[in-house]
Formats: sequence, C-alpha cells, structure tokens
Amino acid sequence: MNSPIADVCEALIGAALIDKGLDGATQMVTAILGTPEHTQKVWADYCDNYTRPAYQLLESSPAHIRLAEDIEELVKYKFKHPRLLVSAFTHPSLPLSWDRIPSYQRLEFLGKWDTETAKRICSNRS
Repeated sequence: MNSPIADVCEALIGAALIDKGLDGATQMVTAILGTPEHTQKVWADYCDNYTRPAYQLLESSPAHIRLAEDIEELVKYKFKHPRLLVSAFTHPSLPLSWDRIPSYQRLEFLGKWDTETAKRICSNRS
C-alpha cells in the first residue's frame, strides 16, 4: 500500500497499539474497516476466529519438505507447515501454481506489520 490514506490507517493502528496494546490495535482496525464481517473487539477474537487456509494444511510434497529442511538449517527455525514456507518464496508474478500456493504478499504484509510495530513500541519506550 503506497497511498497517503493507507499510511494514515497504518499510523492509526500503530498509535492504538502503542496506546492500548494488541486490543487497542484490534479496536482501531475494526473501527477503520467498519464492516459487519469484521467485529473483533480484542486480539483474542482474531485467534478464536482464525481458520488456517486450506493450501497450508494439504500434504507437503517432497520438494516442499526439502525446501523447509534447507531453510530450517539456515535460520534454526522449524516450520510446522512447509507449504506456508513455500508461500514465503512464491513471487506474486507467478499465478497460483499447480499446488495452489499463494504468493508471499500476505506474509510480507504480516512481516512488515510485525517489524514496524516492534520499531514503534521500542522507539516509544526510549
């Protein structure tokens, strides 16, 4: 998202996170979206309502497992779902592959959110 509106929305969520923690950020997202489908009031609501995507739960191919093992050796982190790791390496220009694994865009968003959130929290405490 490279628009001033998106930047302001992200900043509002960041401010609510620093102000009231994850529950505050959750309330801000709900307020910004204002849709009947998004009614979360506290962070735990996300966890309670989350359903893993079907692609993630399917059996991993030998290639997926090999990739996971190679990455795990490098980063010293074991992935429970190798197909999720494959998604992290799937470029958006590649349409859904034959095994229907989406691109890394959703994961990138989550990673950016986490990184930016940590920076904001740390800079607020100094």
